[in-house]
Amino acid sequence: MTIFRDKQSVKIYVLYLMDKINYPLPYCTINDIIMQNEFVGYFDFAECFAEMIDDSLVLCEQLDGVECYYVSDRGRTVAEELSGNLLPSVLDDSLANAWRLIDFTKRGIKCHAEINRAQDGRYLLRCEMTERGKELISLTVAEESEERALRMKNTFGSRPDVICRGVLALLTGEPKFLFD
Repeated sequence: MTIFRDKQSVKIYVLYLMDKINYPLPYCTINDIIMQNEFVGYFDFAECFAEMIDDSLVLCEQLDGVECYYVSDRGRTVAEELSGNLLPSVLDDSLANAWRLIDFTKRGIKCHAEINRAQDGRYLLRCEMTERGKELISLTVAEESEERALRMKNTFGSRPDVICRGVLALLTGEPKFLFD
């Protein structure tokens, strides 16, 4: 669901997130942060990011031999002055998801979900979460509705930490997490 289509909104969105994260990140991590919510198309992001570098809104430095990018003072000013033009709920959710992805990246956690059609016609949603190659959670849910299976897959993709905590809370008999 791409909601930022014009270049100005894409740039403000990217600058806002990078400014709030407030430390240099490799391009691939920034790309993952922007793409995870599906608010910006891949090509729009790539084009706008290159323009932000050309306009000195985003700067690059080498950290441990990796090119990492951060927001310049000028880019920070743009983000602060214009982020009010974007929906606060979108910015808040995107920032929370960005922090979650960064935390998962540091821990080496990877999430994968796929939907397959079973022989009986149901849709099987398989969700997996691994940490540094070791399985943390593997869950398969059978669902009659493809639409509902897709919604569950999207929820897992955007909130895997919440899903993980919820499943563990239920399995350990401590479901008060669900009511916090």
